[in-house]
Amino acid sequence: MITNDFSNGSIEYLSSLIDLSHLDTLSLTLDLYEQSFKNISAIINTLLNRTYNVQSINLCFTRLHNLIEYLDIVFPMISKQVKHLTVDIRSTDEMEWILDRFENFSSITFRAKTQCSLQFDQIIQGFNRKRRDFTFYKGYMHLSFWFGKQKLNK
Repeated sequence: MITNDFSNGSIEYLSSLIDLSHLDTLSLTLDLYEQSFKNISAIINTLLNRTYNVQSINLCFTRLHNLIEYLDIVFPMISKQVKHLTVDIRSTDEMEWILDRFENFSSITFRAKTQCSLQFDQIIQGFNRKRRDFTFYKGYMHLSFWFGKQKLNK
């Protein structure tokens, strides 16, 4: 979990325990209520520089207040190397914001933390109208998209 106590020194210590360059999946739990945007950016940048083989990232948030502001800072850093994203969301607005901005991901999975899962069908229909090639899986509290060259769901 990245909080105010987490620092670049923590990354150095972690690097002494495991070879971060061999990781292909990274799961981050961010305590964004306590953390400054500048500090989050520096820590994640350092971590991603050490885990340069990461293709999948899982973003968990202990607090979802102002999520889009936080994602706006985090996503430019992860969108360069990450192809598979799993992220906590609380509203369909957050889902649409992510889908509209980050087209380079091969897959995106949304984990609903509220009843926004009731509106998953609206997101799928809206995304269908945009004519982007994708297939999807809708679970009770999650929605996954895989993007490709052929449209599998019509």
